[in-house]
Amino acid sequence: MKLSSYLPEVPVMAQQMSDLNGQINMLQLMKASGDTGQAPTIGLDHVVNTWVRHQMAYRQQLVMDLQTIAMSVEEIRGPLNHITSEVFRRGFDWEPLQNAADSEELTKFKEFLRSCNVFDQSLEEVLRQVHFDLNSIDDCFIYISKEYHDDKGVLKSKVKEIRRLNPALVEFDLDNAGLPKNYHFLCPIHREEIHEAKGICPEPGCKFETRAVMYKYYHRNKHLYFFEGEVIHLSKFSPSETYGWSPILTIFEKALTLIGMDKNLYRYFFERKMPGSMMMVFTDDPESLRRERANLAAQTRLDP
Repeated sequence: MKLSSYLPEVPVMAQQMSDLNGQINMLQLMKASGDTGQAPTIGLDHVVNTWVRHQMAYRQQLVMDLQTIAMSVEEIRGPLNHITSEVFRRGFDWEPLQNAADSEELTKFKEFLRSCNVFDQSLEEVLRQVHFDLNSIDDCFIYISKEYHDDKGVLKSKVKEIRRLNPALVEFDLDNAGLPKNYHFLCPIHREEIHEAKGICPEPGCKFETRAVMYKYYHRNKHLYFFEGEVIHLSKFSPSETYGWSPILTIFEKALTLIGMDKNLYRYFFERKMPGSMMMVFTDDPESLRRERANLAAQTRLDP
């Protein structure tokens, strides 16, 4: 028995309260502060936001499957590698923004280009990986690791590393309304503590304001939070508010067909006995071919 059978007025009252709350919230958003007013900031639609926030359970596996297909299918990996090779065929040059550039700084910068992270990767090697992600997954993430320090009350930073982040492990930090940079906040120096509201860092002696988080990275069973200026995200084919749409998904069935054909040939020639001979017949009457085959089989049994 439903509750509405005993209290038929409850559903109507609940709907009225819901409509009233919605109107009050809208009025609060549209309310002007002094002589100025601001329209509400609209986040992702509720359905889309719920899908984006809960898709990491299967998005990680989907992206990893796409990466496996891009690496294992020759018809996909060959063109993607050719595109990347052509883009970086001549390398890239850096030009100073000022005529009187410091040559010592240029020397340090060139050393950093040759080894831009703890794995001694050059910047070109990192960008090649990122470019392959961009063409295969339609999502690439470049992590710029920075060292922050207090310089007489002014927060300054220095780039320490440039790394490629696996697109399968990066997620946008969205709140319940589908808005980024509105859910978690961190102090650039004291990143161990995560805050849910913007304010001054509570650590003793720290007077810096917390910053909004834009991305989070799943690393060793926990999330690492990054600011907007620490991660560069690009989508090439289908850019949107969040993730792109891999072009491999358009030919997903064709790619699986190619994989199935290769596996079929592998199993036939490596897991079974190779045929002693093979005969190909071209005919438009398969029934007569079956009768002739049965006739030949009968004659072979009579006279091996």
